[in-house]
Amino acid sequence: MSNDEKERERERELRNRILEPPRLLPGFDEPLAAAKEVPVRRAGGADVVVVDAEGQIGIVECKPA
Repeated sequence: MSNDEKERERERELRNRILEPPRLLPGFDEPLAAAKEVPVRRAGGADVVVVDAEGQIGIVECKPA
């Protein structure tokens, strides 16, 4: 497996960990919706997007260290 493939796999794992319990994101105790790989116009895409009952939107970009 190449370094690029390893990085993509680590990013996928991080994204999936965030999606499992998105309530762990600061400020999002009870998100109503969570999605992965959301297209964002003129920016490419967001790894994770969450929305809470009050309409707050959180956009997460995953970059493993």
